[in-house]
Amino acid sequence: MSAPAVPAGPPAHSVERSPLRGMLWVAWRQHRGALAGVAALFGALAAFLVAQGLGMHATWAQLGLNGVRSFDSPRVASLAMAFENEYLSLGMYVPRVVMFAPLVIGAFVGAPLLARELETGTFRFAWTQGIGRTRWVASKLVFLGFILAAAGLAFSAVFGWWYGPFARLMGPMPEIAGVVFTARMLLGFTAGALVGRLVRRSVPAVALTMLAWLAVVLPTALFVRPHIEAPLVGRVDLASKFATEWTLSQWWVDPGGHRLSRAAFNALARLHPADPEAWLAGHHYVLWESYQPASRFWTFQIVEGAGTLLLAVGLAALTVWLVRRRAA
Repeated sequence: MSAPAVPAGPPAHSVERSPLRGMLWVAWRQHRGALAGVAALFGALAAFLVAQGLGMHATWAQLGLNGVRSFDSPRVASLAMAFENEYLSLGMYVPRVVMFAPLVIGAFVGAPLLARELETGTFRFAWTQGIGRTRWVASKLVFLGFILAAAGLAFSAVFGWWYGPFARLMGPMPEIAGVVFTARMLLGFTAGALVGRLVRRSVPAVALTMLAWLAVVLPTALFVRPHIEAPLVGRVDLASKFATEWTLSQWWVDPGGHRLSRAAFNALARLHPADPEAWLAGHHYVLWESYQPASRFWTFQIVEGAGTLLLAVGLAALTVWLVRRRAA
């Protein structure tokens, strides 16, 4: 008697990945070196901030400044000055270095994304697979962009904790402690992908991406951001040693209510070189300023971050359109 035939199932090794899952696996394999570099850079910076910040926050607490709301009293001001004398150089110079991390990461991860494929000719194989070149590029942009965004937000949180005492004394750091930092990194990444598609060579694409990033970010920070909301105008308290608002400009007004020109101020400063501001204040001159209050920090972050992110998405969409329109 013969046994009934039982249909055999497919061999285990023949089960294929879904096209999207396979594309993400390929993207990881191709760009894991760049992502490891991002992790190493952010990890090293975060480790430095945590190691140094633990002692800094302990000093802040030992001085009794945790619950302080105002630094105007002489006793509190002297304690805050003691903290500044020890840590101010870090608070001034570390952010100036870290604020350019989005430029470096965005350019070195984004620019080779397509430029390397076009430069080496591997696009002729990669763009003819079953997933199609449009989904191939879009999935890479989304996958890598998501990882960069998560890393940027996590690092911004670490930096915000580290910078906390300085934010109390000098105001928040809008370049890093917020969402603008991550949005700028995504801008560099998508700009790099677009430039790489147009230039088709990795090294020139990195350099041009850096120039493009600076051409967008610097004018935005210098000329657009100060006017997201109309600045306030008020008198400057010369007795206060700390200002948490963002000062845009200052000017002196004479006892008659007339604004003192720069030439007139310089002339008075030459006559009283020891302390011209004290002399002016003693003779009923008043220092005025145009400023943005610290309470607007998150409003500025959301507006600037959203605008930068929309530009990054637009660049990514243009890159996908160019790849779809022409493969070579």
